[in-house]
Amino acid sequence: MSPMHLLIIGLVLFVVIGPHRVATRWRGLRDTGRRLTDGESGDPEATERAPSQVPTRPLSYRIGRLFRGRSD
Repeated sequence: MSPMHLLIIGLVLFVVIGPHRVATRWRGLRDTGRRLTDGESGDPEATERAPSQVPTRPLSYRIGRLFRGRSD
């Protein structure tokens, strides 16, 4: 399978499943990865660090709003 095929499959899944579920699943995978990498390092500052950026809406949410014609 070429990267173009994977991109098409990803876009179809995004449209079928919806941006909210995609964002939720991605967030869960991201948090699990962070727990696996930061949790075992023994770094106490890893959990106490403040985010350097203001949290924004997930990209999938913003794209979904754009297609529906609504703005934040």
